[in-house]
Parts: sequence; structure tokens; C-alpha cells
Amino acid sequence: MAESNGGAEQQPQTPMQQYTQGLVGSLQYVISHALELGEWAEHLNWGERLQTEENIQEPEIVGAFKAIRRYDFMPDNIKAQNGVDAPLPIGHGQTISQPSAVGSMLEWLQPHRGQRILDFGSGSGWSTALLGKTVGGSGLTIGLERIPELVEFGQTNIANYTLPSTEIRQAGEELGLPDEDPFDRILVSAHLPQGWLEKLQQQLSPHCGRLVAPLIADENYGSNAFVCDLVTVSRHGQKFQTDTL
Repeated sequence: MAESNGGAEQQPQTPMQQYTQGLVGSLQYVISHALELGEWAEHLNWGERLQTEENIQEPEIVGAFKAIRRYDFMPDNIKAQNGVDAPLPIGHGQTISQPSAVGSMLEWLQPHRGQRILDFGSGSGWSTALLGKTVGGSGLTIGLERIPELVEFGQTNIANYTLPSTEIRQAGEELGLPDEDPFDRILVSAHLPQGWLEKLQQQLSPHCGRLVAPLIADENYGSNAFVCDLVTVSRHGQKFQTDTL
């Protein structure tokens, strides 16, 4: 007779639970160890690390991470922490995103060569550059950022790479770029208030357009609230399907 472990069978984690657990764990590690990686941090390759540790396998996405170095999109005061898999401060209350989270979001976004991409909340420009590398010069990648100093920072960073048809712009009063839609893919690289989703998803291509965003309650916008739902929106004609990951 087999022995019982006395408990229910453990259920596999959902993508959102994995995302949250990884983020919390990384933040706890950084806080508890005050990790400094030193001079070798410049040479860490996040493409190889994500492929090995996080099972990011889409060739175009892995190739983008190998070619576009996170190190080059970090302020000097945090470059030594390039190897930390956590969001890190870039000033103005913003962060450069956690590499494993970015890798997962790009795989859920499913960008391909030749597509039109909008990166909403481009920050340091790293995610914009990764998308620009993925879709190539035959596509178009536009990063939008509301903070002028980060617009300039991101533009300076992507200028260090040859990324035709990739740019970062100052966000205007309109949400997104409604005069330049449709976009095949929209990546939201910052917390998106629930009330903004409907207008932004209208800028997706009706032919299998796709959006990925960390969604928060409207009342939490501008706060340090951590709780969010990671969602994908797929558009087919005038039908929108929203799934929580």
C-alpha cells in the first residue's frame, strides 16, 4: 500500500503566479543581499541566461536579447547590477524592467518580422530596442514615453544600435497613437489603468492584433501599488478576447 503524503496534490502555477513569485523573490534577494555584481556585469548575456534559466525559446526573441544588452540601457549608478533579475531604478520613479518578466511578455506578445509595434511606456528604451531588433527594418517600432528626461535617455540609448525603423517619442495628450494605428502588436511596459485598456486596444490591427499589459485598478494609477493582472488582448475584426495570464 502506497504511503500518503497527507496533503492534496500541488497544482501547477499559472503564468501570472510565476511572474509575481519571480518578481517578489528577486526584490527580496536584492534587498537582503545588497547585491553588487561589479565590472563583469557588462559582459553578462541575458539572451543566454533567459534561454537557459527561464526557458525562453522563441529564436527571434532570444536573438534580440543576445544582441541588445540591458547594460547599455542602465544609468551608470546601477550598471554593476545588470545581472540582477529584478526591476531597477532609472530615475523619475521609473524602472528598467525585470529581464525574465520582459522575456515572458515578449513571448506572450509574439512579435514577428515586418510587424508594426507600439511600446507604450518605453522608459530606458530597452524593450523598444528588443522589439525593434525582433521585427527588423522591414517593420516599425515606436516607443512612447511621458517623462521628457526618459524620452531623451531612451533615444540616446537606442542610438548606440543600428535599429532602422525604431524610434522613441514623447507621449502626447492622446492615449497611444490613434492617428497612426493599426498596430500588429502593443506592449505596455508600465502599469496600465483598467479604464485605459478599451481605447488602447482599439489601436490594434483587426487582423489578429495582440496586446500584452500589466493591468491595475484605475485608483492605483500613480501609486506604488504592486497588485496587477497580466493580460493579453487578441483582436479579430471587432471582437476582442481578454485573457489573464
